[in-house]
Amino acid sequence: TMARGLVTAAVVALASFLVIDRATAWNYVTYGAYRYGSVDNISPHARGSRCGNSWYTLPSGWEFCPDTSQARWAARTYYWNTHCMCFTNGKAVWVRGYGRDGSDCWCDHWWWRRVDGGH
Repeated sequence: TMARGLVTAAVVALASFLVIDRATAWNYVTYGAYRYGSVDNISPHARGSRCGNSWYTLPSGWEFCPDTSQARWAARTYYWNTHCMCFTNGKAVWVRGYGRDGSDCWCDHWWWRRVDGGH
């Protein structure tokens, strides 16, 4: 399934899409029952401010991440080589090192989690 097929036009207008062409992501963090990773498979420890502008295939077993307290924790605790992580509702949160870590920002980097909890 292509990322563009899973989001609405309104969200598409707000965000750049990042891509991973591998079957599974290996750069992720585990929090609670889920593994969280960036759509472009960037290390959670990578520092920088890269924003994506490409289309990517969502790996099997992963979904775009809903806006939950666990997802917000995982986003704000790590760097992810970007400014913000986006959720399925179009909201986003600043990652570590930008803005007020964990506060709301604009959506520029998609976020996902394992559907089955990923353990």
